[in-house]
Amino acid sequence: GHADKAGLIDWATAFTKKPDKYFIVHGEDTVCEAFAQCLNHEYGMEAYAPYSGTRFDLVTGTFEYVATPKAVKKKESTHVSDVFARLLAAGQRLLVVIRKNEEIANKDKAKFADQINSLCDKWDR
Repeated sequence: GHADKAGLIDWATAFTKKPDKYFIVHGEDTVCEAFAQCLNHEYGMEAYAPYSGTRFDLVTGTFEYVATPKAVKKKESTHVSDVFARLLAAGQRLLVVIRKNEEIANKDKAKFADQINSLCDKWDR
């Protein structure tokens, strides 16, 4: 097995000297892309989720070839899993946002908690 999203973020942010680029190459396309975007936008890291066939020259630090996605006919159940994976990724992102707001005023924390609980009440079936 391997680490979950939080574990991978802990690993990526633990480097004393950060890598110039991170390549996300394991997992569903949508999940890899979402994780790369998370690293880019929330942590300021250069992260990419390249498609199969993409070539990157580690010496020059440049892409030699950027592959384009190829449509793969998937079963409907797989499509549903992709959407569910997006939902799980959104939940993980919410946890990151919560952690980043640990130092805000208690009044704002309470308001934030109420908003999250209201959302949960709407969808808790």
